[in-house]
Amino acid sequence: MKTEAETRKELIYKRLQTAGWDVKNLAQVAQEFIQGKLTYH
Repeated sequence: MKTEAETRKELIYKRLQTAGWDVKNLAQVAQEFIQGKLTYH
């Protein structure tokens, strides 16, 4: 079973890049870890 991070890299990030997003640009794609939980903004 893949982790959430692996799935994100393999599926979601590839789709964002195809759509023209720069997944390394935190102004476009942000992740936060708060008390062990992952939240998106």
